[in-house]
Amino acid sequence: MTLHYVKEAELQQIPESALRAKVAWLAANRYVALDGQVDSRVRLWLNPSIAFLVGVTDPRVAAARHRFPYITTDPKGMAAEEPVHVAEYDERGWEELYRQNAEDWENPPPMPFGCPLHGVGLR
Repeated sequence: MTLHYVKEAELQQIPESALRAKVAWLAANRYVALDGQVDSRVRLWLNPSIAFLVGVTDPRVAAARHRFPYITTDPKGMAAEEPVHVAEYDERGWEELYRQNAEDWENPPPMPFGCPLHGVGLR
């Protein structure tokens, strides 16, 4: 995905510097990877443990390319001592995760009302 800092800052009604700081935080915490930046545009790769386009994207590819960790929440949520868990990149771990969830990722279940933003799930 390509992010245009100036346009997005205007859309979000925040200073461009604040948007750049947020993107830098996301990159530093490995929720995204920055892949080239020219002027006010930057190419972002989203950590597939956060989100990816099901049925189209193989999460193992992005994970391997950027050595993304696997980020997950604790079953106890905010009541847990550590509500977020980060497992460092491990090719076998991503392969096992993919294998365990292959059916949902290759044939995602439709959303009951679809996603109006992405048009996904309307079958």
